[in-house]
Amino acid sequence: MPERIRLDPPRPEDLRDLLFERGVEFPCGGDSLCGGCKIRVVEGDVPITAEMGAVLSSEELANGWRLACRAGASGPVVVEIEQWSVHVLTDET
Repeated sequence: MPERIRLDPPRPEDLRDLLFERGVEFPCGGDSLCGGCKIRVVEGDVPITAEMGAVLSSEELANGWRLACRAGASGPVVVEIEQWSVHVLTDET
């Protein structure tokens, strides 16, 4: 089950540093190429960027999925971290 965390950015900014501090990794170095840093917005607003639209499907975006490496927020958000899900951590299909 994905872990939920609350983030309270002190000012409108990207969430990358806050997420990194909580253990989120950026497998492609934060270049938004792999989708390995997916998070799902549960509460709050994380706008969709062009980079997210190029990697995530329209269905994923509609369901609140965002790329952590490109995520920004102007207020508090609650996100689920997909990286820590069992199916992501194993090589089983």
